[in-house]
This record gives sequence, C-alpha cells and structure tokens, in this order.
Amino acid sequence: VYHHHHNHFFLLFIFCIMGCVASKNGYGGDDKQRKENQRIEKALRNDRKEREFLIKLLLLGAGESGKSTFAKQMKILFLEGYSKQELTFYKDIIHSNIIIGMRTMIQEAEKRNYKFGDGMEEHVELLSSEDLLLDPVIDEQIEAAIAVLWEDKTIKKTYRRRNEYQLSESVGYFLENIKRIAKEDYVPTVEDVLQARARTIGVKEITFKSEGHQWKLVDVGGQRIERKKWIH
Repeated sequence: VYHHHHNHFFLLFIFCIMGCVASKNGYGGDDKQRKENQRIEKALRNDRKEREFLIKLLLLGAGESGKSTFAKQMKILFLEGYSKQELTFYKDIIHSNIIIGMRTMIQEAEKRNYKFGDGMEEHVELLSSEDLLLDPVIDEQIEAAIAVLWEDKTIKKTYRRRNEYQLSESVGYFLENIKRIAKEDYVPTVEDVLQARARTIGVKEITFKSEGHQWKLVDVGGQRIERKKWIH
C-alpha cells in the first residue's frame, strides 16, 4: 500500500515541477518568447474585435442595374470623392459611351427603315465606321457629326423608342453636354462619373467608416459570366 501511494506522490511532484517551470517561463520559453506570444495574442484579439465591427455589403444584380453607380456614390460620400487624376480616367469611358450610344441609335433607326434627312449620310457613315471602335475618341470631326445627328428628327424618334432596345440611360445626358465633353481640356465632373457606364470585370471593393462601423462594399459584375464569383 505504501509503495502504491509513494508512486502517486512521485507523479504529483513531477507534474508540479513541470507546471511551475512552464508558468515561470510563459509557454515553456524565455522572456522574449513570452512577449512574442503576448503580442500575437493581442493582435488576434484586435483582429477579432475589428471583425465584429466590420459589415460586408455584397452588391448583386443584373448588368446595368446600378450597382457600380451605388458604389461610386459611397466613394463620394465617405471617401472624399474623386481626385482630378481619377476624374480624368473616366474621360475615355465617357467618349466611348457617347460613340457606342450614337452607333446603337443609328443601327436601330436602320432596322426600322427610318430615313435620315439630307446631308446626314456622311455623318452616319463616319459614326458607323469600325475603325472608330478601335479608338473611340471624340475629336472635332466626330463631335460635329454627333452634334448634327443628335438634332436630327430620325435620331430623336429612335431615342424616344429606347425602351424597345438596349441603350444606356446616360447617353441622352452625355449628348446634351457634347460640346463641353468634346473639349480638349475636358475633365469629367462628379455627375459625369456617376453617369459613366463601364462593365465591371471581376470583383471591386471599397472600404469606409460610418456610424462606428467599418464597411466593406463588394461590387461584382452583373453579366452571367461574372456571376460564379458572387459566391466567393
């Protein structure tokens, strides 16, 4: 019986020694190791705390449903808007929006056998050129053709029937401002940027703070080919 109790006492003594050593050194290491462990634990606690205050918003919807416009508005409201450099980036997108919009209306007018007025053929031909798609920039010649066509009754009639085909709502806004947009030193306004349409490829994120929370806004493409990325 004594031998049995003696074994128990010996094991208890070993565990006590091990526990005291581990407690003294912190995870069984030296002071440096203990401080490193404390730093890691603190970082993990902070990360956990941040995650508790992080709200993720995933923008889903079909193409042209306004997801990217909403994301732009959040950037303007909570992230000090756009710098001049960022605004300038949209110039080519806006020029492309106008050219593609006018080409679409020309094609739709022709589909409906609408007749263009006298002297319009040259402008229609210029805007219908495939070369223009390779470099969709509005120079003086393109601006003149677009301005004349926009005043043409056939294009106006086609524009009024835009619910019958796909035409971005921003096209009318840009065509009304063609003179300003065609200037060489043109820098898009915030309103121009909100009206600009560019297909979202992949996933874009913006992060901002509001109401004591960190918000992460995730904008994904609306086209079918992009939809498989929604679940990630």
